[in-house]
Amino acid sequence: MKKLITSALVVALSSVASLSPAADNRQNFQGSVCDNFYASDSGSFDHQHNGLRNTSGTGKMVHCPLTIDESVNTGGTNWVWVRWSGTGTMSCTMLSHDVNNNVASSAAGYGGPGWFSIPAVSDADTWGNYSLYCSLPGLATLQTIVMSESD
Repeated sequence: MKKLITSALVVALSSVASLSPAADNRQNFQGSVCDNFYASDSGSFDHQHNGLRNTSGTGKMVHCPLTIDESVNTGGTNWVWVRWSGTGTMSCTMLSHDVNNNVASSAAGYGGPGWFSIPAVSDADTWGNYSLYCSLPGLATLQTIVMSESD
């Protein structure tokens, strides 16, 4: 039943994205692009085929560098979705940075296992970048990040 609901959600998200004028700007990031935020936690993660797994019994901070592929994007993101498995609640903060790596905008989201969304962030600079910071619960896996950029 859980797989059926998850599949239905993915289909629904795909069809909503296909109606969006910026649907071709969607990017999928596998969770294993993320890594430990604190150096002291480097031994607490396992980069797996299905994402980044927190092998510790306690929550740990992770950082995910996300690439801007719209070279003239000054509109930021339309939306960001995060998928994870485990127990508890995962929270994430999305940041956009300008060319000097100053924070231009931020937004946060959280949710239980499965998918949750993060509101759009703005981007005031064509040479900027995005970063996602998440508190990944113990023994949980960050599986997928899906982001849509504005034109």
